[in-house]
Amino acid sequence: MEKFPHLRDTDKKIDLAIVVYRQVRYLKLQDVDNIAKVVLDALKGRLFGDDSQIVRLLLVKKEAELLAGYDTNSLVISFRIHDPERDMILINEKNNVMW
Repeated sequence: MEKFPHLRDTDKKIDLAIVVYRQVRYLKLQDVDNIAKVVLDALKGRLFGDDSQIVRLLLVKKEAELLAGYDTNSLVISFRIHDPERDMILINEKNNVMW
């Protein structure tokens, strides 16, 4: 986890995107604010020093693709140094902008 000490040890602002892939039966059970809290708490002190560095947060819940014989869920996290001139967008597998 020492790959990004420059973010953790400074006050640089960060844009953070989280995509949660869950089975349909769980999607409605988890609130995005609770997911964000768990993820931010887990990253604090590792990726960034304080969650006040996060100036833009995008969190999306999506239905996971079921694989035969597997009970799969996943979490994708991406980040960048905050740039107010750049929008945050998610792009799906077909390179179509989701939002």
